[in-house]
Amino acid sequence: KNFNWMAGEVSRLLSETVHKARMENELATVKAVQETLFPPRQFSSRGLQVRGHFEPATECGGDWWHYCEIDGKVWLWIGDATGHGAPAALITSAAKSASAIIEGIPDITPKRAIAILNKAIHETSKGKIMMTFFLGCFDPEKEELTYCNASHDPPFLIRNMNRPLKKKELEILFSVNGSRLGEKRDSQYEEAVISMKSCDTLLCYTDGIMDLEDKDGKPWGERAFVKTVLEMSGKPNDIDLRMQHLIAKIGEHRGPQELVDDITFFMAKYGEAA
Repeated sequence: KNFNWMAGEVSRLLSETVHKARMENELATVKAVQETLFPPRQFSSRGLQVRGHFEPATECGGDWWHYCEIDGKVWLWIGDATGHGAPAALITSAAKSASAIIEGIPDITPKRAIAILNKAIHETSKGKIMMTFFLGCFDPEKEELTYCNASHDPPFLIRNMNRPLKKKELEILFSVNGSRLGEKRDSQYEEAVISMKSCDTLLCYTDGIMDLEDKDGKPWGERAFVKTVLEMSGKPNDIDLRMQHLIAKIGEHRGPQELVDDITFFMAKYGEAA
């Protein structure tokens, strides 16, 4: 009887081991595929410098960011799918695929582009998984950023004042806002326009940065995040130094803790330092 019980346990454990190995292999494949969805972390064109950071909470993440050039303008994309893991990663894949098509549409505008993205996400997830999204289009000739927002955390525009900014001087891009991608198939979105002068910097991010927890489970929170952004504005107007400062502050709060959500952000600086 004991022998038969032991044989049964060995058989069960072997089956679980095989299943676990298969799942790990499948997750590794999803992770490898998802890594191809992201652009290089550094980009410079049309007077705009872009630096990005992405760190998933699990093997696969639900955050996605991107940049591209269309008709002499630089487009900036960032989104956050519901939850994280493989299901959320599949939604980021759908967003990337849709963006590749959007980039080839003549005279495309941000509000039309984000409406197409919305339909792609809705058709993929059938309303079960949604995605917040921010989409900006920078025109270097007009020095203007035209943007749409689908319930995403509004980016910060850090003006170049050659001194640390005060909280009231930090510009928050929340003039327009619409429903999450995938929530309704035929959602419509509005555009807003804001000027970007030489040495201004745009900071886009996902909410995982504020959900970041320390060893005691205390989240970093919006107040600490904004404080760090204001500190960063007082640093030399160098996009790489400012990225390093923000990443260091995230590391200080997090310590050795596992992430509770994906962390994604990027900076886009126009022009050279004064």
